[in-house]
Amino acid sequence: MIFLDFHNPAVEALLLSRFNNAKQGLKHEKIDYTVADFDRVIYRLHTVEGDKSKLMVSLLIRFFDELREYDVEGLLRREYGDYLCSQPQPGYSVTLLFDLNNPPKNGEAVAHHVAMLKRNCFAAVFEPFFLLQALAEEPLISKRAVIHYGDMETMYVQALEDRITVIFSTVFQDANDIIIGKIFMQEFTEVRRRYDRAPQVLYSHRVPPAELRGTDAAVGDNMAYITFVLFPRHLAPHAADHTISLIHTVRNYLHYHIKCAKGYLHMRMRAKTAEFVKILNRARPLYEEEPVVCVGALGLDSTSALERQLSRQSNSVVSQNGSMMTKTLMIDHSDSVDDFSGGSVTPFGDNLENDYAGSAIFKLLSFACGTTEEDAFEPSG
Repeated sequence: MIFLDFHNPAVEALLLSRFNNAKQGLKHEKIDYTVADFDRVIYRLHTVEGDKSKLMVSLLIRFFDELREYDVEGLLRREYGDYLCSQPQPGYSVTLLFDLNNPPKNGEAVAHHVAMLKRNCFAAVFEPFFLLQALAEEPLISKRAVIHYGDMETMYVQALEDRITVIFSTVFQDANDIIIGKIFMQEFTEVRRRYDRAPQVLYSHRVPPAELRGTDAAVGDNMAYITFVLFPRHLAPHAADHTISLIHTVRNYLHYHIKCAKGYLHMRMRAKTAEFVKILNRARPLYEEEPVVCVGALGLDSTSALERQLSRQSNSVVSQNGSMMTKTLMIDHSDSVDDFSGGSVTPFGDNLENDYAGSAIFKLLSFACGTTEEDAFEPSG
């Protein structure tokens, strides 16, 4: 299995190159990059108009308004401090500003942390529930967060006394994806049997889990629901950050591996087809070769490849009244006449009468020319 990065590598690489150039004293350049991420998230890295030393990193999250309910802006101020702009760029949810005349001393750590901007926005939903469950001294009344992170796709977070349940609803565009997804998610069930400390994972198709009763959860043949049950050991301070990083990539993790599985199946099918074609080519029978000599009916123009070859290499002796007297084949003794069907004609010798007189082939040729064996070699003088 392939684990997706929690950060955006393209954003990290672009930021790190700008910071390194600034530390080396290189001339500032005007840049404007747009980087796409999962969950329809967009990053934009660009210099300020009229000041190339100011670099801005903006993030667009389409469900940012729902995150405000969980104080996402307070979390971002805690994580990014003075880099966070009070007012984001028009059309974006969050904007960070960097002064390249005074680049960060720990440029690598800052670039990596900025590349995790999307992850930190998701963390605004989980942290309050994790804290609520950890500090609760009395039984909790069920509390639920609902985040519509995509079209018809929703994330539900529910806190109970002894666990936190996270449910992702997702849409499959292809019927085959539903089957592959179900098989893939069964691996999590198998892992749960081997490792007691792993979270419980449930997968349901069409029918929403019982936890979503009374909600606006979408229902349909192309809908699936992935449920993670997190226990206190997954919410402990030393494990909470890693749990958030993993859990927020579940939907993308599933769809990514479905595409990889389909690509692998197609690759194997193409390889198998190529093997079958090789087997068929080896078993294919050879085409039947044309006869060495083909004689057409008298008075008709034969189209045999052999006769055309013989016609080009023959010398005809014609009498004064225009009738055909004889056909003497003038073929080099050292060469063979190649037939177009892939065979060959054995060369005639210099003395055609001694070599082929009385043979069936010579009689057929004589009959086709309208002569006999005796007058075939008679001078036409």
